[in-house]
Order: sequence, then C-alpha cells, then structure tokens
Amino acid sequence: MRIRQTHRLKQLVRLECFDISQTDHVAQLTFRRSGVTGGEAAVAISLSSRPLLLELVSAVLAVWRQQGGPDPEIMGVDEAELRQLEDQTGVRNAAAPDSDRDSGADALPLVKAGRASSASLGRGRRDRTAAPREDRHIEALLAMIVGTGSTIGDYQTQLSTELAALEAREGEAEVHELLESGPITHELQDGITAALELLDDLGDNLATFQAKLRHMRRDIESIEDRNNALETQTRNCGALLNTLDSLLSQLALGQGTEAILLHRPLGLSSVQEFTAACEELEQRLRTLSSSDSALPAHLRSMEAVVARRAELDSLRARAAERAASFTEAQLRDAAAPRSGGPSAASAASEMSHVHGLVRTLRPLIGVLARFSPQLLGNVKAVYHRRMAGTLRALCAALALEAKSSAPRRAVGPATGQPSLAAKSDSARALASRAERPLASGSFTMGRPAGASSSTANELPPSLDSAGGVVLELAEGLRKLLDAVLPLVQQETAQARELFDVGAKEAPVTGIAQEDERVAQLLLEGVEAEVEQLISAMGGPLAPSAVPALLGVLAWKGRVAGPREGNAETAGANSAIAATLSRLERALRAQVEAYLETSITVLKKYVALRSTSSLSQSSVKSAHVFPVLASVAASAQSTEEWLAKREGAKPRAAGETVDGVWARQLQAALGAVEEVASKDDKHGPRIRLENYIILHRAFGTVQDRQASQLQKIVKSLGEALYAAEASYIEQQVDYFGFAAVLALSRVRTSANGLAKKLQALSQRLSKHFGGSSPELIPRIWQRLEGICCARWERMAKQLGVWYSDVHLPLTLGQIKSMFRAAEPPEMKGVA
Repeated sequence: MRIRQTHRLKQLVRLECFDISQTDHVAQLTFRRSGVTGGEAAVAISLSSRPLLLELVSAVLAVWRQQGGPDPEIMGVDEAELRQLEDQTGVRNAAAPDSDRDSGADALPLVKAGRASSASLGRGRRDRTAAPREDRHIEALLAMIVGTGSTIGDYQTQLSTELAALEAREGEAEVHELLESGPITHELQDGITAALELLDDLGDNLATFQAKLRHMRRDIESIEDRNNALETQTRNCGALLNTLDSLLSQLALGQGTEAILLHRPLGLSSVQEFTAACEELEQRLRTLSSSDSALPAHLRSMEAVVARRAELDSLRARAAERAASFTEAQLRDAAAPRSGGPSAASAASEMSHVHGLVRTLRPLIGVLARFSPQLLGNVKAVYHRRMAGTLRALCAALALEAKSSAPRRAVGPATGQPSLAAKSDSARALASRAERPLASGSFTMGRPAGASSSTANELPPSLDSAGGVVLELAEGLRKLLDAVLPLVQQETAQARELFDVGAKEAPVTGIAQEDERVAQLLLEGVEAEVEQLISAMGGPLAPSAVPALLGVLAWKGRVAGPREGNAETAGANSAIAATLSRLERALRAQVEAYLETSITVLKKYVALRSTSSLSQSSVKSAHVFPVLASVAASAQSTEEWLAKREGAKPRAAGETVDGVWARQLQAALGAVEEVASKDDKHGPRIRLENYIILHRAFGTVQDRQASQLQKIVKSLGEALYAAEASYIEQQVDYFGFAAVLALSRVRTSANGLAKKLQALSQRLSKHFGGSSPELIPRIWQRLEGICCARWERMAKQLGVWYSDVHLPLTLGQIKSMFRAAEPPEMKGVA
C-alpha cells in the first residue's frame, strides 16, 4: 500500500523582489522540497537594474508555467509592471532582424522569436562542449550584455543611438576609432552568435535534462512505492514477529510442566504442584480454543496451533487418567485406624478418615471435574463403594451380634409321648421342658421337619418358650437402623460437599436426584444384611418380626417427618424410605407367616386334645396351652419393649401390631372355648388359666381407643371374670358348700373343714402358683366370701325352719379356719 503521495522533488512556491539600492536589486526564489528530504530552499540572484529584475521574473514565470507548475506567490512586483514588460518584450522581438532570429536568440527564455536554423542547432549540439577560453569569452560577452542590455535588439538600438549621436556631432566624434572598432564589433557579434548557439545547445541539454528528470521522477516515485511497500512489509514483519513471540509464549508450557504431569512421582505432598501444572495446561488450552480468548480466530486456525492444541488435548487426557488412577488408589488403599470392634463410632471414625483424605485430594477432584467428568464419575463410584463397604461391615457386625444374642431355642420331644403329657402342668414346668433339644421329627412353626406319618400324632411345640428372648433380634435391628441410617444421611450430604468443586449451581431437583442415587449405592449392602437378619426371624424367632416391623415403621415415619424431610436431605430420605418400604414388605410377610403359623398350631393343638387316643392321657391335665403362653409372652414383651421407647410406635405401627394381636387373641379365645366346652370337669380351670395369661399380656391395651383389639380385650375381661366365678363355684361345690344343704348333713358338713381348706389352698398353689399366682388371692378371697355368706344365710334359715338344730361352727370360727389355711401367696395381701 502507498504510505505518502508522490510529488515533484522541488516546487516553486514563492518569488520575492527586493530593491536594495539603485544599482543593487535582488530576486529570491523559494523552492519546496518533497520526498524523503523535505523543507524549503531559497536561491537569491543579484541584478544591477530594475528592468533586468523584471525581465528575470518574467522569464522565471514563463519557464515555470511552461513546466505546468502552479503560480507561485509573488512579492515586490506589481502585476501591471509584469504585463507592461511582457508587452514591450513582445514588440522588440517582433521588430528584430531575421539574422538575429537565425543566430539562436530563441534559446534565451525571454526571446519570443523562433528557434535558430538547423545548421546552427546542429553546430551548437556538436560544439556544446567548449574550451575554457571560449567559456571565458562567453562570460565576458554576457557581462557586457548584462551591463548594456539583455538582448541583441537592445544592444543594436544602443549602437544605433551611439552612431546617430556621432553623425550629429559632425566630426567631433572620433570616427577613426569607430572604424577601427568594426572588427571588434564583428568579433563580438560572432561571439554573441556562438554564445547563442551554445545557449541553444544548453536549451537542448536542458530539455534532455528535463526528460531525464521526468524519468528520474518516475524512478523516484517507483522507488518511493517500493520503499513504502518495504516499510509496510517491515512494519508487518515486526507485528508478525511480536505476534509469533506472543503465540509462542501461549503455545509453550512452563519449564518442567509436562514432566510434572506425566513423569514425576505423584503423591499427597505433590498434589498442589500437580494441580498448578494442570491449571497452566488448562489456561493454554483455553487460550487456543476459546472464542473469547485474546488469540484471534485466524491464529487459532493455523495448522501449527491446531496441531499444538491436539497435543495439549492428549496431554490433558493423560494427566486426567493419571490423577484419576492416583485418587482411586488412595481411596481403595487408605487404612483407617480401628479401636475396638465394629460399631457406629468406629465406622464414623473410618468414614471421617476417608473424608480427610478426600479433602486432601480435592484439588485433583477439581482437575478431573474440568478435564474429564467421566473419570470423576469413576472416582465417585470408588469412593461410594468404599463407604458402602464400611456401612455393610458395620451392618454385618451388628446383625451377627443380634443373631448371637437370640439363638434358636427348639422345643419338643424326641420320640414317644408328646412333651405336654407331663403330669406337672405349671408354666415353670413348661419352661423347663422348652429347654430340651428339638428332635428331627418334631414340629416347628407349624411346619413338620420330616415327612413321616408318625408326626401326625405328635404335639406341635410352642413358638418360643422364653418370649423375651426373641426381642433381641428386634432390638438388634433397631440398633442397626439407628446406627446406619444416620450415617447414610450424613454421608450423602458429606459426599455432595466433598465433590462440589465449584461447578455451576445445580437446581434443587438435580441435587435431590444425585443424593438419592448416592444413598441407594450406600444402602445396597445395608439392605442385603438387614434382609438376612429378617430371614432369621423365622421358626421359633418369628414373634420378633412384630417389634422389628414397628422399628422399621418408626424410622419410616422419621425420614418423612417435617424435621428431616427438608430439601437438603430429601434425596437421602427418599432412598431410605424406599429401602424401608422393601424391608417393611419383608417383615409383613414374616408377621403374616407368624400369624398363620400360630393359628395353625392352635388348631393342631385343639385337634390333638380332642383325639380319642389321648382322651385318657395326662395331656388332659395340661390346662395352659403352650402356644398361648408363647403368644402372650411375645405380646407382653413387645408391649414392654415399645413402652420403653416412647414415640417409637407411629400410628401405622400401632394399627399393625393391634391387628396382629387381635387376630391371635381371637383365635386363642376360640381355641380355649372349643377345648373347655368339651371338658366338663376341667373346663372352668382351662378357661381361667388361659384367660388370665392372655389378659395379663393384652390387658395393657385397653386404653387404645377405636381399636378392634380393645373390643376383644374387653370381651376377654368379661370371659375371665365369668371363668373365675365358674371355677370358684366348682370349688365350693367340691367340698360341700352347696346352696341348699340337706338337714342330714348339717352336723357332718363341718367335719374336717380345716383339712378341706388346707387341701384347697394346696390345690390353688398347684394350679396357679407357677402360671398365674395373682389368681390365688383373688380366688381365695372370693371363695371365703361366698362360704361365709352361705354359712350365715344357712344359720338364719335353720333358726326359722328348724329352731332346735344348730350349726356346729360359728361364722367367726369359719373365718379363722380360712385365715389359718391361707396359701403362701396371700402373704402381704390385705
């Protein structure tokens, strides 16, 4: 491109005339230079007269205008003087002789005549290189001309004037001198002619010079164009060099950066150094790739830049793989200090140790988040597996502890008669028989262990002979959930915090979904261990499923509550609730199996009591149903377990357990009534002993409003009172205190009364001392009241109808006998 416009090298801009004196006049020409060397230059010419000054000015203007230059600024000369001079010069030139025109006078700038003849021009061109003598002669001639006139016409006019003056004086003139000056004049004229020829040659030379000057000007213009192009190129090359230097600084990594990323050993102490190298690499890639970087688009598309960007991308991928491998290895191999056995505290300590390690590795996690989100996902998976393994180990230890604290207690005989054929029918005896090992052909949970037909006549054992033992499984499950689920909630929030490396804020729904996914990973092993613990709640340990279900329902209510169901824990609580729902279904299946089994055992027991082969057996003396004792013990233990944990039973759990007890109690009442109705002798005692056991277990639920169980328990209380009255009436009739006594028995009815009362006391202790000792005071007091009331009424009736007949004992003596024969259980009873 052109940097400056090309002009002539010199341009006449100003012409000034100064009259210093009458004989000293100066003309100053000011030229303006253009091109590389700028500025102005002035040339001063001194002349002897004013007319010569004007002629010089006119000649300069004519030459300048002939060259096509603009009119310069003229100072010291009027335009009128210039026009008058031009008119006079034109007239004199027109009157000059032809010989003068032929002598080459047109070579002068101010001569308007035609050019010299061709011969003269040729001669002038041939002789344009004159000798030094001729040059001096020309200079003398020009000096004379300047002194007299600047043209031939002026000189001739002057000579004609001198000649006329001489002729007028008639002899006064020195004619001889004039004649003698003829040769000199001719010599001068020849010199002038030669000078004019030289001037003509000078004009030709000047024309040649002008042509060369034009060529030189064009050459100069071309040189200026080339110089401009070179200057532009130089400037562009400088800018390109600066750009390349900047680009090189952006393409090249720092010294040792690549070695840090790929070769230098990576450890916990060098994490910061590795992270700084990764940040430098990321900055270089951002500069080469981002559209908003300082690097222009045309530079980003350069082949070298594209190749370098590919190299840096490959370096970034390898650095990310190295960082991911190191982080995964640290998470897998990190060994946390252990103190004691597995517990929630030790698990929390181990998890806290891993959290500290992750915080140390957090810069690498940030690098992976920016370099390779896929590799970061793999690191997260390793971390979650590590935490899930810790939680599963804790669950396995707690589950094993719960299982070891509640071993399966098998009951039942090996062969021969059923276990309930023992003559002692107290609950203490039943508990002692429950310690016997289970034979291969015995019956457990309503399912025969063998397929032989011999088991058809065997009595199914109780579900559990020590009802409180089975609650250890439920307690173990509660401890497991209380230890693990808070850790899951904390770990979910902790994982979100640890792996939050400055990414854009995600919506709450996205955070909840990620937390739910993490919690599901953590709960996989936990759920498997809990399911194994639930599967252990079978057979004799089946009643533990009821309180275990309550514990699960309690936790389910907690994670859905307003305190913990906020936005921060919504994802974890959602996963925990889903896991608890699956555990709830498994426990409900166990509870349902327990109900079906217990009802089936009751039916089998009733059927076994009704068989003809056992009608004369001592089984008739086993008035307490072993199954009912087990159910009552489990229910009572469960209620006590729940009472110790206030608030652990939500409404859904209460409805669940009430439904279980209602179904069992309804089946038990039906079984007791069916057996008692077929036994006239032992029916009242069968009802009383079994009802009191059930009432002891379920009497605490009478305050539950709008419950089906509450209605059944109320009817149980009424049946218990009726059974107690029936049993007392049977005992009263047994030793002769009937409502109406025959007269013949009045004297003999009191014979051996003390012994009878003592036998009755022993019988009550035998019947109820082991199973229901609280019945003994109630029965004894009611029995004493009935006997005393009837004795008193009989004394009054005898006085009316048989005045001469008197009872052998007074009412006071009767009361004294009752006090003397009181059972040991009456001690301390008012």
